[in-house]
Amino acid sequence: MVKLSQQNSSASFLYLLLNLSFLTFEKALKLGAFLIINITLARQFGPEKFGEISFLIAIAGLLLPFTHAGLHGLLVRELITYPGKEKEILTSAISIRLVGSTLSTMGFWLFSNFSPYFSTNEQLLILLLLAGNGFSSFHVIDYFFQSRRNFKLTALLRSIITIFFTAAKLYVAIFKPSVIGILIIYATENTILAFGYIFLTWKSKLVLTFRNFSLQRTVSLFKKCHWLILSGAAAAVNLKIDQTMLKFMASNTEVGIYSAAAQLSESWYFLPTAAMTILLPSLISTKKENPQQYQYKLQNISDQLFIFSLLIAITITISAPFLLPLLFGESYLGSIAIIQIHIWAGLFISMRALLSKWIITEELLYFSLVSQLLGAFANIAINYHLIPETGAMGAAKATVISYAISSYLCLFLNKKTLPIAKIMTLSLLSPLRIPLNHLFNKG
Repeated sequence: MVKLSQQNSSASFLYLLLNLSFLTFEKALKLGAFLIINITLARQFGPEKFGEISFLIAIAGLLLPFTHAGLHGLLVRELITYPGKEKEILTSAISIRLVGSTLSTMGFWLFSNFSPYFSTNEQLLILLLLAGNGFSSFHVIDYFFQSRRNFKLTALLRSIITIFFTAAKLYVAIFKPSVIGILIIYATENTILAFGYIFLTWKSKLVLTFRNFSLQRTVSLFKKCHWLILSGAAAAVNLKIDQTMLKFMASNTEVGIYSAAAQLSESWYFLPTAAMTILLPSLISTKKENPQQYQYKLQNISDQLFIFSLLIAITITISAPFLLPLLFGESYLGSIAIIQIHIWAGLFISMRALLSKWIITEELLYFSLVSQLLGAFANIAINYHLIPETGAMGAAKATVISYAISSYLCLFLNKKTLPIAKIMTLSLLSPLRIPLNHLFNKG
């Protein structure tokens, strides 16, 4: 029996390792593709047109949380908690996302019709991107595979689509430079990925139909995620409002200069999120089975995320004067000083990936909204004050300060979040704390 148990444990470990290797490859591929596409777009279109593309994508990104509906980590928890209810949960989640996408698209259309800030061409291009975002409602299918710790199929699907659409974007950017052409490809990518996920459910014999829809489940899910919808919207404001305000208070060129720095600085943000996606099912299980081990895991993860982001920040700060001109060209020399400030927001972004999952496991969903709102208001206020005087440089400073507020400082305002505030504080001290711990342990 013991031997059989060991064999099962070994097989389970190898299965998880295989899945993680596929996911790691997919994330590395995505990072490489993101950098290649944005560098090519920046070089081919120049700061002004690149700024226009970045602005349009940023506006669509501001509305994306209403499509995602805050269901990221929450849905994994629901699928683990209620085995056998997968079809009902997924169908309800897709319904919530479709409604959110429709309402946000209609809301933008109405607002832009009466707003002096958007030209007819900009309105149509943003609506095109929002239509593509609507198909991401079906991306919730990925959470079913995540809850089963089966990352291989979805990682392989996303890798194939990333390769194909990266090639398409590069072809248009190099041979037929067109803002409309590029944005059509961005919108189509979400659509094709949605059909890919639907195909995977068919292959996995998890056929979703309207018969699986449950109004009771939908209402229950919405009650749990409504805080996360609003906090997601606030998070999007925190991430995208700088480019939007630069467009309205400065120029497309200033947006382009800032975007070159910001997109290189933000290119690795999905790595901490991907790591926490992998670790969330384990954290949920550990919290139930061994609370002491759960606290140890939280501290260990927080330390590793901070040290990883610190190394990236130091590397980019030192190499920026050589890296930016090499990658983006002489037109983007103004991006050097911007990225040397903006990159330090990553210290808080990386630990925010853990905080977001901790909020879900501790069921403190309302605090996600509070923290993101504080960061969003701070970002808008600081941008409003600094952009007229310092342009993109002010936007970079606003980003760092707002993330420090939303991801760390606000944790000291509530007794319930003091435990994670302590964990993050220890992580901020980890470059000194960890070596000293090793020294005293040896002594």
